[in-house]
Parts: sequence; structure tokens; C-alpha cells
Amino acid sequence: MGLEEEFDSLGTTKFKTLRVSKEGDSAFKPLSIRPRKGDWLTIFLESGWSESLTRLRQDAHIWLENRGGDVKIVLLFSISRTARTMIIEKWENHPVPANPPVPANRPATRSMTRATTTPTQIQAITIDSNSNTVNGAPLTLEFRKIFLRQAVPPLEHDFTFTAQDLSAFATDFWAVLQ
Repeated sequence: MGLEEEFDSLGTTKFKTLRVSKEGDSAFKPLSIRPRKGDWLTIFLESGWSESLTRLRQDAHIWLENRGGDVKIVLLFSISRTARTMIIEKWENHPVPANPPVPANRPATRSMTRATTTPTQIQAITIDSNSNTVNGAPLTLEFRKIFLRQAVPPLEHDFTFTAQDLSAFATDFWAVLQ
């Protein structure tokens, strides 16, 4: 898409908030929208070889809860060496009504329609390298969430990873370990 100069990878940079200091396995941000060194990233990747999927999910909550919506996507990669499987989870913040639904016979007021967000698993993909199966594909990463602007077609578009793409990724991953 010709966005190499726009897509800044910060690798394992440590980020701090008032509540937590955390280092992601890899992270990215759009330089034109967030050019300063201290600007937060839009997408974080967390991987677990020895770290449990439960712990990775806690990490997703940390990234999504502590920056007021700055982080748009967290991808978790949970890897089982013995089973030769990989679970990829996509997490985002989703709105949750702060109050119960407004009864049909009552008009909505600002206090009744205020919403908050909560980290939510959007997708789970399982790649089994023993049987060469991929369940839950494709994985789509929305351009607007990563670059904080709409894509300009035809060159710019969402990033879509098909079952074939994900299977090839897993095959390459396991080949490096042999």
C-alpha cells in the first residue's frame, strides 16, 4: 500500500500510565496522526509461548483500559509447542451501556444514554499445524483503526489474512523452530 513510512513499529517499547507500566511484544502507530515519541500506538501484539492465554487476555485488558481509547486493536498469539497449535485472538473496546435500557414509554436523557467501553474479544482463530486446519479465519484488521483515518482506495484497504495466509504463517513459524 506504500505506507512503510507512515506505519511506525515500536517493537517492545515500554509504556506507562498512572496505573501500570507495560511492555508489549510489538506495537504500531500512524506517524502522521501520532508523530511524537510519547504518543500511544493503535495496535499491540502480545504473544505467549510460556505465558498462558488467560495472562495474555489480562494484557489485552491492560492495553485497552488504560489509554482512554487510544489503543484500537490488541492481537494475542497463544502458542502451544507440544500441540503445535496457535490461537490468535483479536480484542477491541466495545461500548457497553452505562445504564439499563430506556423503557419504551420514557424519553431518553443524556444520563440514561451515556456509555462506557469494555475490552471485548472480537475474534478467535485456531491454527492446528498437525492437521493443517484453520478455524475462524479470515482475520481482518481495519485500516481506519490502525491509521486513524479512512483508507483511500484503490491502494489502501483493510488488512485481510485468509485461512491460507494464516496457515502459511504458522508453517513458517514452526519451520524456524526446527
